[in-house]
Amino acid sequence: MLGDLLAAAPDKIKQKLFDAFDIQALYSKTHHQVTFWATITPSTPATLAAIITASETPDLAGMLATQDHVSDLASQPGGAKTP
Repeated sequence: MLGDLLAAAPDKIKQKLFDAFDIQALYSKTHHQVTFWATITPSTPATLAAIITASETPDLAGMLATQDHVSDLASQPGGAKTP
């Protein structure tokens, strides 16, 4: 879902989000690989709150209704384990 939202976000908001996390990428031509870093600092939550407050908030309920699932996080490595 986040991928869908981010892809549809205006470039101005994407840039603010990338800046908030200090997103950096390093490309290895030898390995044809890109490594990404994101930095979370104590000021990151306040920065994100300011970005959200300043942006136009979409109809979240409407967006969730169009999704066949809420999140892929449970199926990702490192996700929550069930007993």
